[in-house]
Amino acid sequence: MNTERIAEAFFWNGLQYYISAWFAAQSGLMPVAGNLFHHAIEQFLKGGLSTSHSEPKLKKLGHDLNRLWASFKTSILGRDLTEFDDLITHLDPFEHIRYPQNLVNEGMFATVAWEASPSTEMVKSNSPDIPQYGVIVQEIDRLVRTLFDTCAKNPLHFIGGLNEHALEQLHFHNPSFPKSVKNK
Repeated sequence: MNTERIAEAFFWNGLQYYISAWFAAQSGLMPVAGNLFHHAIEQFLKGGLSTSHSEPKLKKLGHDLNRLWASFKTSILGRDLTEFDDLITHLDPFEHIRYPQNLVNEGMFATVAWEASPSTEMVKSNSPDIPQYGVIVQEIDRLVRTLFDTCAKNPLHFIGGLNEHALEQLHFHNPSFPKSVKNK
């Protein structure tokens, strides 16, 4: 089994989910944007784990970002990634609302913020009974870039094959990714 090719395929899928999530977030398509960000991070984490975990072990981890994140952090020695723990915790529940019956049965209050700052706080519903979902896109951008760096994946390798529409989405207010050669 070619683990490097599998890792690369996970990163390629992750990048596609990530770009799609950006477009969905810009378009106000919630909860789909959050769900796509969830899938992007899942793919990147599985890409990072695929060189040290068997396919059955990766499947056993499923779609649970908290479990994937814990396994990923354990496999990465010498790098403190705890700054992203809260982000993973807030992104994981988007998998639960992937299916519309959960939204209908439980309700949802979802927000998207583009930038994190000391004054950034996710808008909350006045009803404590309604599940709260939120993403801060800039924080996800930082995590994605960190995952590329931590897993020694060159973003330009992946960006080089994107068309102008995908590049536009990827670089829209996103300093985390370098401009591709054709975009300079």
